Amino acid sequence: MNATRKTKQSTLARRRLSMRVRRLGAALCAALAVFAALQSLSALVRTETVVVASADIARGETVGAAMVSVVEIPVSGLGSGAYRDAGEVGGSIAQIPIARGQPLFRGMIAKAPVAPDGSTTIEVRLASVPDRLIAGDAVDLVSSVGCGDQPAQSCTLATNALTISAPIGSAGSAPKGGLGGMTDMATEPLTVTFALKPQEALAVLAQQEAGPLLAVLHAPDGEQSDGEH
Repeated sequence: MNATRKTKQSTLARRRLSMRVRRLGAALCAALAVFAALQSLSALVRTETVVVASADIARGETVGAAMVSVVEIPVSGLGSGAYRDAGEVGGSIAQIPIARGQPLFRGMIAKAPVAPDGSTTIEVRLASVPDRLIAGDAVDLVSSVGCGDQPAQSCTLATNALTISAPIGSAGSAPKGGLGGMTDMATEPLTVTFALKPQEALAVLAQQEAGPLLAVLHAPDGEQSDGEH
């Protein structure tokens, strides 16, 4: 009787073990099937590298390394034309406001301007500048009190002066006394750095002691703006 009982117990144990092995095998097969499906799906969804803003960037602000990051996104038409290497955008000037998380596309930023050969760089005190003036813009510098034998009329001291740097306020807004058109003459004039031809630079330096200077921005359509909109 004891031998028969032991045989039955051994057979039952083997059956239980076999069932456990089959369950484990089924679970392993299911896991492998899921893994294979995920691998296939991953192979179908290709990704691409793009540079995105890691912080809000104001128009006219210099793009620093801490302001951008590189991420992977699914390949689509949305990434076409975006920068792929963060090193390409460092030191550039934002041409439009760029929101955090937005990919950086060509045309949204431009390389910082460099003074042309044969020009000189000077800081000019301005009483009025266009509120959208940023580095790289070309402006005419005008005296509001006249020049020479025409003291009652404004006169142009420099044409196509290249803006090397222009002040911007927090989040791209105009600073106090600001970049928003004609300022109150009682406020402190704004200082903007321009690249000028030597003769024009001398004329500007001499004339800004006589009265306030204005900057006239060259509009894209060929018209000009003196900061009033």
